[in-house]
Amino acid sequence: MSAVHTSYSVTVESAQSAMQYVLSRRGNHVCLQFAGLLLVIFGMELAGGITGYVLQDDVKYMLQNTVNNSMYKYPYNKEIAKTWNIMQHDVSTVRPLSDITSLSSDA
Repeated sequence: MSAVHTSYSVTVESAQSAMQYVLSRRGNHVCLQFAGLLLVIFGMELAGGITGYVLQDDVKYMLQNTVNNSMYKYPYNKEIAKTWNIMQHDVSTVRPLSDITSLSSDA
């Protein structure tokens, strides 16, 4: 009976060691995959930042044109009118810079 028990424990131990070997190799593989994906994401973010910096003048020009053109559509397009009304309300409720600087100098 002890021989059966011994062979069973050897089999379990060898199975456990084989499983640890597989998991350690799998863990390394998953870690490398994760590092590779992080590197890809970092590269994409870096490329996006560089592209945004290079094209910032084009974005400024496009935004100015879009805003100015939408003003002509204000009386005819209810969605544009609603957007402008919300923006004007939000801007009118913001404190002027002079009020903020006077508060900081009083302290």
